[in-house]
Amino acid sequence: MKKSNLLVLGGLFGVAMSSASAWAHSPVAETSPRHVEVEDSIGVDVDSAGFRLPGLEGHFLSTAFRGSYSVSETVGLAIRLPLYQAWIQDNERPFGLGDVDLSVKARVFEPSESSLISVGLGSELPTGKQDQGLGSGHFELGPFVSGMRTSGKMMFHGTVGTLFSLGGHQHEGESAETLNFVAPHASKELQYHLGMAYSITPRTFANVVLGGYTALGSEQNFHGTSGYLSTQWG
Repeated sequence: MKKSNLLVLGGLFGVAMSSASAWAHSPVAETSPRHVEVEDSIGVDVDSAGFRLPGLEGHFLSTAFRGSYSVSETVGLAIRLPLYQAWIQDNERPFGLGDVDLSVKARVFEPSESSLISVGLGSELPTGKQDQGLGSGHFELGPFVSGMRTSGKMMFHGTVGTLFSLGGHQHEGESAETLNFVAPHASKELQYHLGMAYSITPRTFANVVLGGYTALGSEQNFHGTSGYLSTQWG
């Protein structure tokens, strides 16, 4: 199929409705079924989630525009631009751009036609408004390893990686009102997920993901592990 057709199909079928924990964080948290592959694509992710933090609770709607470009057969670049509309308990309704994600990914091992392993490095730019809870106010880096295996119309996929905050971290010594409630995280995290998808068409999947985020080190608001379950269609 021509690349132009793939781009059109990616835009049409890339809309995924999902329900996930507000712990989901972007640099290594890509959970779409084909996230392991290096390819040209465009898409839109729509995510609705709630949050309950010390002194702050509510819910938000996220609309993220994403695109990827294959520099070669084995190396690809990606960008993700999220927009947030939030509803907070005291009737505040912040709206705006969140933290933009940029990443590079390389296909490193293909043991068979049905299996693939890739490695990558994600980065997050502090473009979201920190004072409205829509951004972290610092840069992030997230190296990761991803794998997938297909069997008929079923696809199994997963990722494991780490997240590192560069510079100051807003969770240390600041009030709950300044927390990044759309994607709270520790300054160092281990991130992981496993997914199972059923192929409806070559570009449309029903996808179920189970994942988690474990804080490395000790931070007051992020002891232990937080998990999430996401159901997606797109």
